[in-house]
Amino acid sequence: MAEGVSLSTLVSEVLRRGLADLDREAYAQRSQPTFAMGRISIDVTDVEHAKLKALAALKGQSIRDFVLSRTIGDVELAPHLAELEALLDERISRARTEGTSDRTVKDIFEQARPDGGPDRDA
Repeated sequence: MAEGVSLSTLVSEVLRRGLADLDREAYAQRSQPTFAMGRISIDVTDVEHAKLKALAALKGQSIRDFVLSRTIGDVELAPHLAELEALLDERISRARTEGTSDRTVKDIFEQARPDGGPDRDA
C-alpha cells in the first residue's frame, strides 16, 4: 500500500475521481500490440483487488501496468535483447549457409555427457 495512505483514503480518492473513467483512460493510453501476448491469472481476495485497483487508479495506470511496473520495474532489457538477437542472427545465418544438423537432441546430450550424465534414479 502507498506509504502513509490508508485503504479508506485510496478508495475515497478512486470514488471521487471515478474509477471507470480512470480505467478507460489508462487502457486507452496503452498502445495496442501487433504481436501475440501471453496471459497471467492470479487469485486475489476482493480486498487485495480493491487495493490494487485503487493504487493503480491513483497513479493513472491500469492494474496491468501498475502490477508490471511494481514487479518488473525499470529493468533494462534492451542490451539483453540485443545480445539474444545477435546470437540468433548468427545462428540463422550459419544454418542458411552451412545447413542444419541431422543429429537428435539425444545425440547431442550423449556427445556432451558421454558418461550418461547424473544418475536420475538417485
